[in-house]
Amino acid sequence: MQKATFVFHKTNKEKVNTDSHTKIVDGELLYQTELGYGFVTEDNKVSEEMLQIPEANSGFARRENDSSVKTKVFSDERGCFVEEGSYLPLCFKIDVVRLGNYEITVDFMAKGEVLVFVGARRLVYRSVYKDLTAKSYTCTMNVCDIIPGKKAFLYEQRSIDLTFVGEQVILQKISLKYVNSPTVYIAGDESVMDKIAYYPYNPLENTGGWGQMLSAYIRKGIAVSNHSKEQLSIAGFRQEGYYAMIKAHLRLGDYVLLHFSKTEGAEAGEVDSDQYRSILIEYIEETRAMGAYPILVTPFCRNVWLADGSKLKDKQYDYAIVCREVGHTYHVPVIDLYKESKEFIVTIGQERAQAYFMQDGNRLNDIGAYKMAGMVSACYIRLMHHVRADAYARLSHYFNEENVTWIIN
Repeated sequence: MQKATFVFHKTNKEKVNTDSHTKIVDGELLYQTELGYGFVTEDNKVSEEMLQIPEANSGFARRENDSSVKTKVFSDERGCFVEEGSYLPLCFKIDVVRLGNYEITVDFMAKGEVLVFVGARRLVYRSVYKDLTAKSYTCTMNVCDIIPGKKAFLYEQRSIDLTFVGEQVILQKISLKYVNSPTVYIAGDESVMDKIAYYPYNPLENTGGWGQMLSAYIRKGIAVSNHSKEQLSIAGFRQEGYYAMIKAHLRLGDYVLLHFSKTEGAEAGEVDSDQYRSILIEYIEETRAMGAYPILVTPFCRNVWLADGSKLKDKQYDYAIVCREVGHTYHVPVIDLYKESKEFIVTIGQERAQAYFMQDGNRLNDIGAYKMAGMVSACYIRLMHHVRADAYARLSHYFNEENVTWIIN
């Protein structure tokens, strides 16, 4: 479908008069391929093989061998919801007929913390409400083919997944329509990619990529399409076909964010600074040749220090320098995430900074990924502050520097 509206409440099976684009849904309606829409829980994942690939669906998964966690969708006259305080994902899937961008409006009620994700766990909205509050939010989502997880094949993505997580969230309405709008594609490594999360959801216990949090800082009218992949160097990203997939969908006026770090154990092999430079230039030239706009993002600084705690281990510094130099030479904007993140880590110190990372100090947790995405947004806005009338400046108008701080308790 290219246009549809879903209204959520307990129907009691009565006949409801609606137009052809409006569907009435209660908590018992589970997704089936034949139907083309419905909730996704453990019950229908068992019978639908493609629902078992988190990256091709909501990006949420139950921990292996943890059968004690069971998602039940309830409904009443207000809408549909899961058990209050459970932090279980309320996932709704909608099949669509074509790839591209869709404008999605969700109406819901929430109390306490609420997070709204689209696709494979791309955060588009987060807030905290003291009392049960009605909210309507609109975003733009990209539907694009992907190579999910550790699979070696292309998955033809033809669905929109919407997921609601929080203390108390009641889904009331979803409206969607196909729109012709620009897309921000992300080419990167594990630190940027869309990562799965286990539920009940805890942002401190799940790894996150800043690319999957970037949509929370972007207004409607432009979509994010994240094709970043773990265990691939800047060379491997091309060799394994991921850049070709971006090029297959890239259109005039789109943007490509390029972010590649030094990745230990990369399957395609790490590259030195000279190779990194030459490959980065190739990506820039090819992107421009297709009428799109490349943007460089330097690797972020990790919270890994020398044994005596005197200073950070700057393993990403060489790559960051190359990004800055290439950006200057080829007149490409450079979001210096390395500089921003290093200043942040040094300012608050190793112990406090660790709250944004997993135990190894290299991988971000979800709150750290959200923080890095905020730095990307704020840095780009500052870069474009004095630029008035070009395509790069237009992109900055979609970025939102102000957002709800994700407080670590």
